[in-house]
Amino acid sequence: TDPTDEIKATGLPVRHLHRAVQSPDYDDTAAFVAELDGIVGIHTTIHHLAGALGKKSTVLVPTRTSWLYANGEGIPWYADQKFHRQRSGESWADCIKRLP
Repeated sequence: TDPTDEIKATGLPVRHLHRAVQSPDYDDTAAFVAELDGIVGIHTTIHHLAGALGKKSTVLVPTRTSWLYANGEGIPWYADQKFHRQRSGESWADCIKRLP
């Protein structure tokens, strides 16, 4: 779906690159990720792709999450992936402000 309204609501300087992330050909997405210095975002397949390609990735993890994100250190088979956990009662905007 088109995330334009959600992106605008954050007030953050986020760009949505439709062809790269919503292409019917996942090779377009893989090629796009391969060219990036890193990824910051919520836990989606893009972080698995970044991990598989050896790209740096910061996953924004909600306070309550699945077992895969519970250890707080990252997924062990992705060497360059880090977790940035939302604190209890914290808004996503405040969570993002704490990014190093």
